Amino acid sequence: MRFPCDPEQMSCRISDDGKSITFTPCGVTSFHAKDVANRYCARCNRFMEDVEEMRGSRLIRAGSSDRGKLISRNANRASQYS
Repeated sequence: MRFPCDPEQMSCRISDDGKSITFTPCGVTSFHAKDVANRYCARCNRFMEDVEEMRGSRLIRAGSSDRGKLISRNANRASQYS
């Protein structure tokens, strides 16, 4: 599947009233409550949590100082599915 947004550049901003979310660089704005709550971009078919996790995996491989925090977060998440 091809995604319009490069995960390295993808970011989002929730409006001050919390009723919409805008993603960059694709420029999509969603007013759907579930999209806002889950930080989901329908055009890119991505959740920001997944994008942040992908970035975290790259940090771990690069030997970042955040390595321990990221590994424990991923381990906690994986244990929920065991």
